[in-house]
Amino acid sequence: MSRIFTNIMPAKKLKRQTLSDLPRMIQETCVAEWTHGILSIAGLAMLWFWPGIGGICMTAVYILLGNLPFIVVQRFNRPRLQKLLLKQQRNMQIRNLPRYEEQLLTTIAP
Repeated sequence: MSRIFTNIMPAKKLKRQTLSDLPRMIQETCVAEWTHGILSIAGLAMLWFWPGIGGICMTAVYILLGNLPFIVVQRFNRPRLQKLLLKQQRNMQIRNLPRYEEQLLTTIAP
């Protein structure tokens, strides 16, 4: 999808530039999971168009192969991205701490 819609986040690699976009990437995983869930439910409409065993088989294939893997991938990646965001926030706090202490010392010292 990111090839078609260029505003969507890149899927392959995280660079410094994309690390700043981690909150948006986490949001995109939520949206993608929700979208595939809705598509799975909407896929049940195939039973209306194609009643019987053929419709059941096609619906099962559509849900199991067309949507379920993407839901699983989003659920797998989101906690990893959240941990990465937390780690990045901690690193930023550690990096900014000496600067803050330095600022305090310069404002306190006569």
